Amino acid sequence: MTARLLLCLLLLTGCAAVEEPEPEGPLSGERLVEELRDGGYVIVVRHTATEEGGVDDPAKLDDCAPQRELTDEGRQQARELGKAIEDLDIPIGRAVASPYCRTRETAELAFGAEVTTDEVLLPLPGTGKPGNDEAVAAVEQLVGQEAPEGANTALVTHISVIEPVTGATPEEGGSAIFSPEGDGEFRLVAEVPPGGWATLLEQVG
Repeated sequence: MTARLLLCLLLLTGCAAVEEPEPEGPLSGERLVEELRDGGYVIVVRHTATEEGGVDDPAKLDDCAPQRELTDEGRQQARELGKAIEDLDIPIGRAVASPYCRTRETAELAFGAEVTTDEVLLPLPGTGKPGNDEAVAAVEQLVGQEAPEGANTALVTHISVIEPVTGATPEEGGSAIFSPEGDGEFRLVAEVPPGGWATLLEQVG
């Protein structure tokens, strides 16, 4: 084998072994949109703007009357969030919401009628209360679960779930984006404030 041929083989082998590195650290702007277009992320959304007051009863999840409801502004926020994500060509393969009316309505307005609900995303028991550790672990498994191939998962829930489990503190209508790593492990890669998806659309198109 000639030296030139050996060199070519070594170069080809080296090129084949190179893999695209996963992005580290926070993502923003065009880089964030490009990553989300490729899929593989979990977008955790806090429900959009709500009325004050209301009483949540986990035994009456379908009775919206006593619960805190979305305001008209909150409903518009949810529609605009979903439209901006769609216009950015960011694929959502699965959308899951807490069964309370405000989270379910946010998810349906943003992501369509194919939304499912999961009681794992209901507000967590307080720290130290029985079942808290198990409830936190169940949310961690959901956020750390691999997204559908070529798409992203959207989870719509409450600040009392998002903050203690992930450390993110989005306002109503805000999002936190995670790279799921399996076995309840995940990494925060970006936060999008309320109205931020529309801003991304203006920036990136």
